[in-house]
Amino acid sequence: MMGSPEKRPAEYGPIVDYSYRDLDTLTEAYDVAARPGLRPYTYTEQGRILSCSFRISNNQLQDISFLNELLTHVLADPTRLFWLDLSFNSLAHIHPVLTTFSNLQILYLHGNSINNLAEIRKLGTVVPLRSLTLHGNLVELEKGYRVNPSMSSPRSQVLGMIPQLKVLDFSAVTRQDRSTAAVLKAFERRSHTVRKGGPK
Repeated sequence: MMGSPEKRPAEYGPIVDYSYRDLDTLTEAYDVAARPGLRPYTYTEQGRILSCSFRISNNQLQDISFLNELLTHVLADPTRLFWLDLSFNSLAHIHPVLTTFSNLQILYLHGNSINNLAEIRKLGTVVPLRSLTLHGNLVELEKGYRVNPSMSSPRSQVLGMIPQLKVLDFSAVTRQDRSTAAVLKAFERRSHTVRKGGPK
């Protein structure tokens, strides 16, 4: 199961946890310590933590522009980041910084304020991404995001944008999910062609 880094090999280290720190900005994290977990952190001589997993959920973050800088300050090797939990914050957009992590496999964004499905399309460029959560975002309430309400759903829309996903909202992607997403994508492509005055 891919959901928790605690089941990964020991060299990856435990989750570095900054959840429930009442943070409004990432820079405030510089002044607080990571929460202790079941396994103790291992530090480098420079005071950075050996881990590939970072949690900063349940805060009030609206902007993650400086996420790379924070990870560089906290983690021994931020380029190895494969698990990131940003759930239950106040993020309204998919910041481009999330597309810069070349090893990111698991990303939690549930319980935020993302209200535009087009934002999610940005994550399609994160090739290693295999597990994503988006439930509890305002995009679920957006009336106009379905191209064809009779066959579309938030799940099929997302899978059409990020086809590499194997798990969405903690639920495994099925063959039927992929089939529905493929049909929807073909429908969108045809609709786009018609709008541009192409073949009907």
